[in-house]
Amino acid sequence: MSLQPSHKGLDQVGLRAQKIFTARGLSAARLFGAVGLISQLLLFGLPVAEAQTAQAGHRRSAVGLVLGMSVADVSNTNPRQLSGLQGSTLISESISLGGYYLLPGSVHGEGHRRFDYSLHGIQLAYHMRNDTGDTSLALRTGMTKIRTEVEGSSQVIFSPYHTGLSLGYDHYLWSWLTVGFEGSVVRFANSQTTLGESEYREGQFTLINFMLALKLRF
Repeated sequence: MSLQPSHKGLDQVGLRAQKIFTARGLSAARLFGAVGLISQLLLFGLPVAEAQTAQAGHRRSAVGLVLGMSVADVSNTNPRQLSGLQGSTLISESISLGGYYLLPGSVHGEGHRRFDYSLHGIQLAYHMRNDTGDTSLALRTGMTKIRTEVEGSSQVIFSPYHTGLSLGYDHYLWSWLTVGFEGSVVRFANSQTTLGESEYREGQFTLINFMLALKLRF
């Protein structure tokens, strides 16, 4: 009996080894190919994100809808909804000039006197932008229309000036669309009006507003 291996057995072992190394070689090639593809996607994604952020930075104007709640430090009044429009445009890299138009909505609570107010004014804001959004601090001033009740259930309209500060943040959903929120404190001056032969006065008071905002940028 011969102890030397047959050529046929050696050929079978060689074929099996070749198949194993070939399969491993294909698996390695696929693995390295996948890693390379992921790397390319990541490297490609960074410039895309940077380009989108840069594109958002080039959009210098915004207009949007705002909706929220407002509370006045006036006796016998309840919190109420406010909603309206805001718009602004950059006049430098970090300063914008804009305006707002806010109207009263429904009142929350019972047992109150009528105290409806609308705010119309301009604002000057300082912006701190980053890759994800825009933080702003704004100074506001404008006119107010207050419709309220006086003695005998008569209604009068006051027109005081107001000034205030707001702090807000807008998050980029896309370079052209943001969703955000803001809080503001508004101070109203003394005002007076007449009805018939009677004169009525409304003293100073303060509003605190909390608003949500959806804005288009262009």
